[in-house]
Amino acid sequence: MSAGAIISSFSWSENPEAGHRDVKLSSRISLIIEAISVTVITILVFTVVGKHYSPSVVYAQAGISEAPFKGMFEGVVLAIFSFVGFESSVTLGKETRDPTKNIPRAVMGSMLFSGMFFTMMAIAMIIAYKGNAAGFGSDSAPLETLLNYLNLSKLSAPVYAIASLSLFACVLASINAGSRLLFSMGRYQFVHRSMGLVHTKHQTPHMAVTISAVLAILGPVALLGQGAMNTYGITGTIATFGFIFVYFLISISAPIYLARRKSGSMISMSLGVAGAILMVAAFFGSVYPVPEYPFNLLPYIFLAYLLAGAAILIRLKMFSPSILDRVELDLEGSEGAIIGRK
Repeated sequence: MSAGAIISSFSWSENPEAGHRDVKLSSRISLIIEAISVTVITILVFTVVGKHYSPSVVYAQAGISEAPFKGMFEGVVLAIFSFVGFESSVTLGKETRDPTKNIPRAVMGSMLFSGMFFTMMAIAMIIAYKGNAAGFGSDSAPLETLLNYLNLSKLSAPVYAIASLSLFACVLASINAGSRLLFSMGRYQFVHRSMGLVHTKHQTPHMAVTISAVLAILGPVALLGQGAMNTYGITGTIATFGFIFVYFLISISAPIYLARRKSGSMISMSLGVAGAILMVAAFFGSVYPVPEYPFNLLPYIFLAYLLAGAAILIRLKMFSPSILDRVELDLEGSEGAIIGRK
């Protein structure tokens, strides 16, 4: 989701045109859409909960004794996938006022709020389904089921329209974050240099935004034959493999970086080791036991993706080493700008 980017967008500096014409505007639109969607769905769910509230059902949801081990690992993978949305604000970097405070605040605040909300809604939905978790999990249209129960089936279309707008807001946030990554990669020729161009008037990465939007459409269209849930599962799993890999590298490199700056501690070292172990566990928990087709092919697709990236890096190292030197200099400069920006 876009919560992290939305929260930190309100802390942007006044000058960058990109902030006012692109991410800031779209983030605020996302905030409005999400607020409407969350409010409507919350009212609907808790109206049903009021008729089916059962302390025994709530008590049963408080424990994990009957939760299958494999199911818990699958939940961890989904949680990692969701967390990436919470930290989308980190892509704002230098544009944010006082980024060392506002970006962590946005990440942690959106994560805690969203975590509490989803936990509350999950328990509420189980109550609404009278404790029938299997029925809830197999229902392809739970909101419609709840509306039918309240004899409000005529509101099905507008409620799902609002939910669709919420999904649109999530896609918009992903395009914002993805386009900024493509913009940086285009500047350093990891992808076509046109991705590094900015609009002459608005100073926004318009080409990167366009390509991000096209990719966001082409992916689901290419997987139409898999059905909606499998499409989400396939694309989400491949993406999560990437997040797990990156988080694993960060868990290793962050303590080393802090130690070199002489600001590390046993706590940061311990957290790094714990993070790396958890990422490895999450990965193996998602591929073993071996899932059914086509999910059994996804680790190999991700490996091919990594090898393609490594090939690009090797090519630049061999034929354009100055680009990698510039990347290092820019990263060091960005670090100083971000840490020193108020």
